[in-house]
Amino acid sequence: MSFFAQFLIFPSFLLLCVIASYARWIRAALFLDSLVVGTWTGLVATIVYDGVRFVVQRTHPFGYNGFVPILMYGSWITNKPTNSGIAVIAGWAYHFWTGTSFGLMYALAVGRRNWLFGVLWGVFLELCTLGLFPMFIRISSQLDFIVISMVGHVAYGATLGLLVQRYAKW
Repeated sequence: MSFFAQFLIFPSFLLLCVIASYARWIRAALFLDSLVVGTWTGLVATIVYDGVRFVVQRTHPFGYNGFVPILMYGSWITNKPTNSGIAVIAGWAYHFWTGTSFGLMYALAVGRRNWLFGVLWGVFLELCTLGLFPMFIRISSQLDFIVISMVGHVAYGATLGLLVQRYAKW
């Protein structure tokens, strides 16, 4: 994961900045608008995702903490323990980067369609994690994991879909 962060995440961010600059230079307003709207709506949707998961975990006595994978990402990126400060920062930065990136992808691919496409996008992302996470993370309660994660992804997708539908240009 540290290799992935060094050679894919940071270069992809720089490439995104170059693409945005080029879009502005050639006056590709619709494309640039999708970049901007997708970025901020992805960030807002990620905050909603975390907030919903936090509330669900606090109001229902699930045995699964949905925030542990974020700390594990940070540990994988930095090769430090999950409780080290740098691993925590790296994990949360990666979490928000991916949430923002998925929002950007959605805005570019779907645009101003009905917000329910956002819910489908969130469910699709959840289905992808259902197949991947058990390979890397020991999950003590599959049902808790699925419920918390699905509720969060539906909230993410609904928020993303509503915001992109409202603020993206045609």
